[in-house]
Amino acid sequence: MISIPDTNDEFFQWIKSNREGFIVNSDYASSNSGFPALHGSRCAHFTKDDSDFTKNFKLCSINREEIEEWVRRTDQRTLVSCKDCLSKGYI
Repeated sequence: MISIPDTNDEFFQWIKSNREGFIVNSDYASSNSGFPALHGSRCAHFTKDDSDFTKNFKLCSINREEIEEWVRRTDQRTLVSCKDCLSKGYI
């Protein structure tokens, strides 16, 4: 099941409860070429200070295929994988 947290508290609670999960970071405007970006939930890019829920949103799921399918259906851009998560085996 995909979760779309509305606040930092919801997002970080999801991460805490789903350490092996997946996150897609994307922008509401669908204009940033670096998005949508796939991360593992252990990614160090997510800190309590940098999650902006006014310009960006997060899709969270424990099922990678489910989250990738959601992106294919709803976003015309190619899903980008976080290089740090790839190198650490998180995704």
